[in-house]
Amino acid sequence: MMVGAPVGCAIGAYLVDRIGRKKTIAPAFFMTAVFGFMYGRQSTVGGVLTFGFLLEVCFYILMASVIAVYVAELFPTKFRFRGSGIANGTAKLFTVAMPIVVAWMLKVTNANMIFWTIGGIALFAGIVVWVFGDETNQKDIG
Repeated sequence: MMVGAPVGCAIGAYLVDRIGRKKTIAPAFFMTAVFGFMYGRQSTVGGVLTFGFLLEVCFYILMASVIAVYVAELFPTKFRFRGSGIANGTAKLFTVAMPIVVAWMLKVTNANMIFWTIGGIALFAGIVVWVFGDETNQKDIG
């Protein structure tokens, strides 16, 4: 499945400049949601590997485009370091909290609900980027 990581990074790095940030990020979030839902439904090794690979590709498209490029470009140069630092720091806090939330969810619900919740978050993020996100490709935001 982790072979999807470099594949996703390469795809994200290519698409982010070729078609634009927003047109790369929003569909990657939507596909993350879809593949996440499908991954949670798999009962065979082949299905887990296939959808796990596709999910990793989408995750790393997002890593290559959102974290490495898009977040910093949302802020004017004067505030870029602080703005992207706060955004990335907040993301790291959620990353630390995620295993705690997943463990709690396993205690009070079933594993499928975890995939539905994370897929729902990805779907929400895709909608937010699609509706409210700025296209920062080739723009001077000084």
